[in-house]
Amino acid sequence: FAAGAVAARAWPGTLAAGTSVPALAAAGAAAVVILSGALLAVAFAPRRRLTEVPARPLGLTVAATQLGLALVILTAGALLVRHAASPAGSGARAPGGGAVFLGSSAEAGAGARSARFAALLERLRSGADFDTVSLTSPGAVVGLGTVAIVTTECGMCPFGGLLVPQHSVAATHQLVSADSFQALGVHLVAGRGITDADGWDAPRVAVVSRALALRHFQDGRAVGRRLLLGNDPRAWHTVVGVVDDPPVVGLGGALLPAYTVYASVLQHPARNVELLLRSRPTRAVGNAVLVTVARAMDAGPVTRVSEAALLEAQRAPVVWFGRLFAAEGWLTLSLAMMGTVVQMRLWVRSLAPELGLRRAVGASRRHIVGLVLGRAGAVGLAGVMIALTLGPAVWSALGTIVQGLPAWEPVLLLRYAALLVAATTVAALVPAWRASGSAPAGLLADSGS
Repeated sequence: FAAGAVAARAWPGTLAAGTSVPALAAAGAAAVVILSGALLAVAFAPRRRLTEVPARPLGLTVAATQLGLALVILTAGALLVRHAASPAGSGARAPGGGAVFLGSSAEAGAGARSARFAALLERLRSGADFDTVSLTSPGAVVGLGTVAIVTTECGMCPFGGLLVPQHSVAATHQLVSADSFQALGVHLVAGRGITDADGWDAPRVAVVSRALALRHFQDGRAVGRRLLLGNDPRAWHTVVGVVDDPPVVGLGGALLPAYTVYASVLQHPARNVELLLRSRPTRAVGNAVLVTVARAMDAGPVTRVSEAALLEAQRAPVVWFGRLFAAEGWLTLSLAMMGTVVQMRLWVRSLAPELGLRRAVGASRRHIVGLVLGRAGAVGLAGVMIALTLGPAVWSALGTIVQGLPAWEPVLLLRYAALLVAATTVAALVPAWRASGSAPAGLLADSGS
């Protein structure tokens, strides 16, 4: 409960009031499983006398498994924290020191909202204060958007083993203005982007991502073809451009469809919008802009947040999960090391017959210590192999939630693997040194011979 309370306080967002029932149920279930395993082990233990028990070394499978699990969790946490702190984790673009204004337009016709949006963009661009003026639908600044069906006029494209003229697929929809692609770090690869000329009375146009163009337009040539947004037959749009697949900052962005469609915010004037302003080097985005935006949109209170803070708010959950994984990994490693120390001591004692015979035939202390440490190192390597077997499933699953997260990082894995092997070897050093200094007769006596 204490760990859960600490994790909840560190969560970067808000949490609803919870209940302790799931935690108690989980703890009870774990206790039942542990006690059942112990009772079953006692109930089905072989009925043999002590003198009938074969003298064989204690197995170290449990120690190797614990070390392997610790390596998996430690690597997962390091991957998340490193990704969130890297440029790739921030959408591969710098915030630019801009400000984002979140507003909601008053109830009015779509045409009237479009006219107000066009006037606002023209007014803000006419002065010398701003280098970038981008008006988008909510979430576009961090690469998110509304998921809906888009029907492409493909031509003759394969779909389910057949050549069909139209494809219907899920895609992320974003509404943008003329400056949005440059502001969001999305590069044009064919055709043109959205311009100020794509207004309310202009022919409906759209821009698609490279993935959508390659997969759902014949020969990957999307420019000049049409697509349908939603299920309204009057909403056919002509594709005028293709852009790179957009970066996504927010947690869960990897769960979005692989395809993105951009339409003009002047042709689809949403009531809720985001205005991104980046000032020129010698200027600053003053609070007076709040009044200008509110009046131009005929809206209520407008909220201002810095672009850096908005991006950081999206990265914060990734960092939180990364640190949580790291804490769990270090806790698992600590428990594994404590168990390994005990198991190594018992294991060395179980090797007493072999070590006694080796000492009796003239084996040196260095030979005995090297023998034990070599086998202990093999246990650490076995833990690494277990991590390489189980790890890809965990690391790949994280990549389905956090976009751009690598399946694994060799440098991180080798760093923690070296730590595990070294820790296992050190855990065996003390009992190995004690055993090497014992007389052969004493080792044989400890083994019960």
